[in-house]
Amino acid sequence: CGFSFAFLFFDDPSELACRTDIVRHWGRRLVPIPVDATLQVEYDACQRLLALKGKLCEDWLARQELHVEIAMRWARGKGCQWLLHIDLDELFVLQEGSSAPRHFASVDPARDAVAYLNHEGVPELHDEVIVSELSHNRFAATTLFRRNAQCLAEGFGLDEVVLGDGGVDLTLSVPGSPWQRRLDALASSPTASSSSLAVQAFALWPR
Repeated sequence: CGFSFAFLFFDDPSELACRTDIVRHWGRRLVPIPVDATLQVEYDACQRLLALKGKLCEDWLARQELHVEIAMRWARGKGCQWLLHIDLDELFVLQEGSSAPRHFASVDPARDAVAYLNHEGVPELHDEVIVSELSHNRFAATTLFRRNAQCLAEGFGLDEVVLGDGGVDLTLSVPGSPWQRRLDALASSPTASSSSLAVQAFALWPR
């Protein structure tokens, strides 16, 4: 993948002891950080501390913001030029044959930040096997993805329908979403298998 380091913050420090397999896999590239009293020293050096201090105990997003700032500081100290921030339930996927160094080298040097569109994984909760697998490996259990709305073909909106036969009906671009009714019907079908549902649902989305 080409990443030099991974800064992994454990909001529940007790989880670190249960994830020795991850630590062992990454070796020295992984920097595991338990969110405990020791980390408070790093919090004190954060520029955003004053704005977030009152929220740190109850708001994990506030803590996450400080963790990103801390990781940026550490990454600079290690000579890193880019830092990628992703959550536990996210994956960063590059085109086949690419790598992190190659990807970030292609970014305009004048830019200091890049935002990525996310594609939402849609677990098929009617499938008992998939539901069981979700608790062990959510990435292996999820095979159906909803593409980001901004990735839809130019000229199409969320309320426009792509028919199952490949035709496009531009007259149905009104609230009430006929395509959503078709997706709901597929999801509630008592007879169709999960794989056939995925194929039919994918046909509703613009290519």
